[in-house]
Amino acid sequence: MAKSRIQTSFPALLKGLEEGESAGRIIRQPIEIGASDLNATLAKLRNQVNNAVSKARREIPGSNFRVESGITLTDDNTAHLCVISVTRFDANGDPDEEVEI
Repeated sequence: MAKSRIQTSFPALLKGLEEGESAGRIIRQPIEIGASDLNATLAKLRNQVNNAVSKARREIPGSNFRVESGITLTDDNTAHLCVISVTRFDANGDPDEEVEI
């Protein structure tokens, strides 16, 4: 029997972040994918994430989000990962300050 998987929308996930916490979206692409296709995948993913961040910003007064992205190669060199990371921080805070865990 397959395990049930709880699905949360990305905007809901962002709204649930505490200050200093991050959430991400990742798409794995085979190594054969060309650079232009990787960039297009990352751009599409970033657009989706930016929409979710805009919604979260409207719904959480006094908070802000930092969006960062990149493309990396897996350790075994079999695929690329298109990665987007979103970190929540206080509108008056510094997103680069060390966060106590």
